Amino acid sequence: MRFVLALTLTLALLAPATAAAQQPSAGMLAFAGPFGIWTIGADGRGEQLLQTGPGADMPAWSPDGRRLVYVINGTPEAGVWIYDLTDGSRRQLTRDPWRWPAWSPDGRAIAFTLPRPFGSDLGIWDLTVGAGIIIATGGFNEAPAWWRDGSRLLFSRNGEIWNIRVDGGEAGPMAGLVGVRVLQAAWSPDGLRLAYLTTPKEQSFDDPTAPVQLWVATSEGFDGQWIAQGNIDRTQRVTWSPDGNRIAFAVATGVGSDIYAVYRTGGDWQRLSDGRNPAWRPLAVDPARPVSTVCAIAPERQFAEAFRKAPASQQFIGCPTDQIVSVQGVMQEFEGGFLYYRTLPTGTTTWVFFSNGTWTAGDPRPLVAAPIAAPPPGRLVPRNAFFNVWVALGGPASPLGWATSEETSFPSDGQSYERGLAFAGNNRVIFVNVDGTYQVVTLP
Repeated sequence: MRFVLALTLTLALLAPATAAAQQPSAGMLAFAGPFGIWTIGADGRGEQLLQTGPGADMPAWSPDGRRLVYVINGTPEAGVWIYDLTDGSRRQLTRDPWRWPAWSPDGRAIAFTLPRPFGSDLGIWDLTVGAGIIIATGGFNEAPAWWRDGSRLLFSRNGEIWNIRVDGGEAGPMAGLVGVRVLQAAWSPDGLRLAYLTTPKEQSFDDPTAPVQLWVATSEGFDGQWIAQGNIDRTQRVTWSPDGNRIAFAVATGVGSDIYAVYRTGGDWQRLSDGRNPAWRPLAVDPARPVSTVCAIAPERQFAEAFRKAPASQQFIGCPTDQIVSVQGVMQEFEGGFLYYRTLPTGTTTWVFFSNGTWTAGDPRPLVAAPIAAPPPGRLVPRNAFFNVWVALGGPASPLGWATSEETSFPSDGQSYERGLAFAGNNRVIFVNVDGTYQVVTLP
């Protein structure tokens, strides 16, 4: 966005209102940026400024993916607006200073929070009658998110995650997160998982310098898995992709924020744009995109060689969506798979590849080393970050088993693809699919 903003803005101002309308497309996110609400493809391409007005923030999609509700602050148009992507029209819903609007799954209501002195209330606006009711008061009630059938709302209450029935039932802390300090959370589209933001246990939740962690747990907050850690902005929305495979969030940069996405099982972060408060378009108009028949970016180097050797991999992973990035990689073989470690500008990532063709991301947090028995002849105990991941998975009792080789370090190319990522180095190419599977092509 930073390099095309002036041209985009000029075209938007010169174009008639009907020309500014944007038809639904697959794999789209909305987010707040300079001059209003923007949309962008899930691959980080195709940014487009909507004529929503300056100061627009906190966009949220209607369930059919054809409208956006958003708030405007600090201008004569302050209030809540609805923008229609089919014709480029917009209308003001209310002049109240809402925060965190969230459209209900049936499209009939919008949840919101309303700032009050020393707190904020949680409310629901009925679009059929044009009026709202407050359903939770006392303290700071923020960031509502709907359960998939519209019966419950998830929200942050004074640094804890609560949920409430919208028919007037009692509110209470999320069962699996009682006592856990969390400010942001969102249910996955299928309702099976919960993504939430917190801080490391050993650091104060109220410390603004503490790193922020992204976790994924069951829908009620149990059995959380650590996914990512860094300068994630805990005050901005986290959002799931419509297929439930990725999570988008904002990262503070010191001069604003950038939007990144990561797989729900962890791994490398993909930068999408500079902006804030991302919102992924619902599945209703966002079917799984087939891979392209002609690649706009041609595969190069070892990736091109891998496709020549294994043509079916093209259908598995699709076309490149970005240029190759070269980093340093480390790999170690195990009885039941291998570990792969990458050093990136956003931090380090350890990938776990199991022999059954599935993958996950390792948790490199320091652990208290449990006593490990001596390995059998010809087997090894991993070291360094690999040791932490191995222990977290269960050590020799895990599906990985014992290490069968020492670590190998090598230059490694990485590239984003339509259906995932690809790594190259050490005489092999690894295609990682968003569905949790992978393929390996061994090169001469």
